[in-house]
Amino acid sequence: MRLLLDSHAVIWYVDQDHLLSPDAHRAISEPSNDLGLTLLPITVDYANQQAGLPDIHRDPFDRLIAAQAKSENVQVISADAIFDRYGVTRLW
Repeated sequence: MRLLLDSHAVIWYVDQDHLLSPDAHRAISEPSNDLGLTLLPITVDYANQQAGLPDIHRDPFDRLIAAQAKSENVQVISADAIFDRYGVTRLW
């Protein structure tokens, strides 16, 4: 399963995994996922998707994560509930 991890989810998994929810920890730890990380580049397509998002949140990086999740049709692992308002699937 492909997942898009917010930066805090990666940091917490590596250094303070007790801060992750049980569902988030389980999804990241799933052997088929197993932190085989791939960095998504910032592309024009993602920037265009971000520009079309409603003005719910001013954090450009969170907006970019929402745009990437919508474009790639993947779940976001994040404690930040603002992603729910963008219509992306958030696992926490």
